[in-house]
Amino acid sequence: MAHRAIETLLRQTVKANRVILWLAESEFPNREKDLPEELLNLVSEGLTIEWCENLKSYKKIIPALKKYPNALICIADDDNLYSSDWLRKLYDSYLNSPNVISGARMRRIEFSSDGWVQAYGRWRLSTSSTPSFLNILTGVGGALYPPESFHEDVSREDLFMKLAPRGDDLWLWAMAVLNDRKIKATDDYEFVANPIAGSQECALWNVNGLDGENDEQLTNILENYPQLLTKLCEAYAVEHFGANVPRRTTFDRNGWSGGISSGKDELIQVLAENYRLRALMEAQKRIHRLESQNALNVRLGNIVIQSIDSRSLLSIPAQLGKIWRESSRKTSPESLGEKFGKLIAVYDQGGFAAVKKRLSDASISPVMQADAYTALA
Repeated sequence: MAHRAIETLLRQTVKANRVILWLAESEFPNREKDLPEELLNLVSEGLTIEWCENLKSYKKIIPALKKYPNALICIADDDNLYSSDWLRKLYDSYLNSPNVISGARMRRIEFSSDGWVQAYGRWRLSTSSTPSFLNILTGVGGALYPPESFHEDVSREDLFMKLAPRGDDLWLWAMAVLNDRKIKATDDYEFVANPIAGSQECALWNVNGLDGENDEQLTNILENYPQLLTKLCEAYAVEHFGANVPRRTTFDRNGWSGGISSGKDELIQVLAENYRLRALMEAQKRIHRLESQNALNVRLGNIVIQSIDSRSLLSIPAQLGKIWRESSRKTSPESLGEKFGKLIAVYDQGGFAAVKKRLSDASISPVMQADAYTALA
């Protein structure tokens, strides 16, 4: 279906210097011989096909950033039809605000009244042309990135494939904000998505949006870049409270100073700490549920425990005896390390997926798993 989207990109009123379709060599081992004729016919009309490694949805920008570091790069989804003035609107927006990233469709990161970042599904669509760190572009609308828009980590495959393997929108937003680039919608342009018929059955938003994967990926990014959380909270504080916030004396490495500064600094730290504590609380609640569901008295049953005596203990089946021994163990097994040190190292290398794999060992009891998650938290 991609040729239909590309046809609309080739027929823009403002022409791009080059329209590139990035394809993974591993998916098309015979290269052009594996491509449909409808797509190959567009090469004579201006399409360039370039080959790269399989970076999933990141293919549309990471290879281009590496090959064309000084170019204005505009990205578009391959499952949407674009109006003929789409690129002109993006380019005009860039000319009006050359240090800002512009896009045709974005969402606004929402906070609850107590400063908690709400779930992705509650972020509203926005058409604001006011630049902000709280704006995040969505792929279907496209985006125009000026040179040097991103933090130096933007092309680190080891990071984005670990933290947000399906969340390229989130990753690009984070890398822009870390580089102090604000984001805005195009001026006076109302973008309407026009997906190609049949293309949404396997669309990425089904996983990221509906299944909540965007929330997990955003958490991963914020954990890896805590300074990003501070910038988020700062933007929230400034845009909602402005300069009309309490003032306080400041403290630095030399002690208390006699001067005063805006109290928004304190508010920012409070909001950031609130976010961290709420995240920790949610983790502890999940751990408590795990402990409650798998505690020894649940597995064996209160009645069984209360009714047996020392002689009937010998009649307990071997499997129940094994559960008892495993559940009463106080020290972590060798595979998890003393004080779960090995498990923590596993998390540092591979995140929660690696932790779950290590804990899937049948010899590790549910209670020990709960202890492991507690140590990890």
